[in-house]
Amino acid sequence: IEWRIQQNFPAAIEIMKKATEIDPKCEIAYAQLGQIYQQLGNQDECLKAYDLAIKYTRSETELSQWVSLREAAASQFR
Repeated sequence: IEWRIQQNFPAAIEIMKKATEIDPKCEIAYAQLGQIYQQLGNQDECLKAYDLAIKYTRSETELSQWVSLREAAASQFR
């Protein structure tokens, strides 16, 4: 995703938040927010975003991915 290459985190956060306003159950946007906040070192927002991605997931494959990302982030912040 472009934000990773450019490291433009404020713009990426804004875009993902707009996506969740349009679709409050957009788990992909929440997972992206989790990754962004993880890179910024914002533990609370990171884990909250991953929790929402998990809550709204639509498939077992995505559920497994979001849980893995959340667990990795949680252990990183310990």
